[in-house]
Amino acid sequence: MNRAVAVTVELRDVATFNRQDFERAWQLETAIVIRRTSPNDFQDRQIYVFVDGEPIGKIRYGEAISHPVEPGSHTVRVFNTLMSKTLTVSVAPGEQVRVQCGTGMPTVGWLMMMFLHVTILRVWVTRE
Repeated sequence: MNRAVAVTVELRDVATFNRQDFERAWQLETAIVIRRTSPNDFQDRQIYVFVDGEPIGKIRYGEAISHPVEPGSHTVRVFNTLMSKTLTVSVAPGEQVRVQCGTGMPTVGWLMMMFLHVTILRVWVTRE
């Protein structure tokens, strides 16, 4: 048994329709999206992601994590169990800030790989 539900929508003058009403109408989520899809990534090991000191999760190459936040300034920290980088971002209401992270081998890392057969992987984080 299907029943139709009538919904009434109050139309308002466009001049009085502000940004908060628009965001509420479309239910935009304020979030930080951390992606690991750069072709310059070494594509090895997982990266631990923290937002404002709170652990968000682990991210591997080709993955992304979305974390809802309040509007304002936030710190994004990425950590690969050896090195860490921190980025501060400002998030506006309804905005989704995209951040790219990854790992890479420094110049001295190639020398270590040739002579010692081990290397270190640095971690990086940038805003897109």
